[in-house]
Amino acid sequence: MMQLNRKAVPLLVTAALVFACGIGHLFVLRYRAGDIYPVYSSLRADPLGTKAFYESLARCRQVRVARNYEDVTGLNLGPETAFLWLGDTIRRGERIDGHTVGMLNAFVRRGGRLVFVFLPTNRKKIEKPKKTEESKNKEKKDETTGKNAKKSRKNGKKETARADKAPPPT
Repeated sequence: MMQLNRKAVPLLVTAALVFACGIGHLFVLRYRAGDIYPVYSSLRADPLGTKAFYESLARCRQVRVARNYEDVTGLNLGPETAFLWLGDTIRRGERIDGHTVGMLNAFVRRGGRLVFVFLPTNRKKIEKPKKTEESKNKEKKDETTGKNAKKSRKNGKKETARADKAPPPT
């Protein structure tokens, strides 16, 4: 039994090392691609990130670029700065605190440029309520006697057409 344990220990250690190296390699691949970072991150190299944009600006001689990892209110933004706020979301009823809004307003008043790029949202389409028999009857009444009705004579017959509807194609 002692011989079995002596052979098994190096095998288990080798398997554990191979497993750890494999996991480490997966993490390196994920960090290199940048897909662990949020959408629009300048550290993200895939199509959902802005790393290529960041690096392109960094290569321009007249432009100095920097990533912000701090709270926005602590930034010292000069008048020749363009501040890009990328990949944020807006939820219905959500507000930005007054101190941040004041800081951003002061920055823009001093000549700074502020660019917001928000994540796209999918909102549910608001469906129009289905017409009931009562509303259909009211519409018919409006067509003949309502304010929006146009009256004309054609071949001796009285004809009405709603002003807010397009005429049928001929």
